[in-house]
Amino acid sequence: MLVRRSRKQRTAVPASFCEYVATDDFVISRRPTYIDRSRNLLRTDIGDHAFIPDSIQRLLDAGLLTPEDIRNSWFSWTRRDNLRRLGFCSTLFRVVGISSALDSPEVPDSIRDYVVYHECLHLRQGYRPGGRIHDAEFRRWERSYPGWKECENALRTLHRRTGS
Repeated sequence: MLVRRSRKQRTAVPASFCEYVATDDFVISRRPTYIDRSRNLLRTDIGDHAFIPDSIQRLLDAGLLTPEDIRNSWFSWTRRDNLRRLGFCSTLFRVVGISSALDSPEVPDSIRDYVVYHECLHLRQGYRPGGRIHDAEFRRWERSYPGWKECENALRTLHRRTGS
């Protein structure tokens, strides 16, 4: 399967493979290599002005996330202040990176929490090779965030204001 995919030949991913890569043993044993090879991760969830676990705790307290959503996950700020890609998630290794552009006193907690929530929704979805990542179910979850539309507008404004 991996050889066929490396040659850009489409092949179905066996359910047994998806089940194997979803195990804690797989994630824990291979995540350090993924993190070591990631050049844009600061390798800390403690920012200059914000603490990613505070966002996660607010989302848990609000009932937007469950402990199962973030089980065996690893969070970090990014090195670069990317405003085009405010967050990313590797569902395979359960790693979430949040742009350090959001580690600013000018960014309200609700906006930062929304980006963290969005990335945690990918964790909730799990590893889905070949599947749409922003499907109807994902959008339904995303829109359960209070003020999601205002957050989206604020993020677009932030992006335009900085000229990135």
